[in-house]
Formats: sequence, C-alpha cells, structure tokens
Amino acid sequence: MYEAWENMKLLLMVSGGAILWIVMVLVAVGLVLAAAIIITLTVKELKAQHKRNRKGGHRNE
Repeated sequence: MYEAWENMKLLLMVSGGAILWIVMVLVAVGLVLAAAIIITLTVKELKAQHKRNRKGGHRNE
C-alpha cells in the first residue's frame, strides 16, 4: 500500500509538472501570437497612415 501511495505521489508530481509545462508553453505561444498580431496591425496602420499622409499632405481624420 505504502509503495503504491509513493508511486501515486510521484505520478501526480510528474503529471503536475507536465501540466505546468503545457500551460507555460501555451501561455508563451499565446503571448508570441498576440505580439505578432499587434506588430502586424501596428505596421499595417503605420503604412496606411504613411499613404494617407503622402496623398493628402495634411491629416484630417
């Protein structure tokens, strides 16, 4: 019984660690994706502003 309990604890620790790693990886991937999307949108917006500025000469939103 005692040995089984030790094995269970070990399994829980390992699976807990695995879950933690998966969560951390998912969070990291999410952050990278969010950053990529934000950068893409910002670049597009800047380019659009650039075009508007060149075309119109003066900005009026």
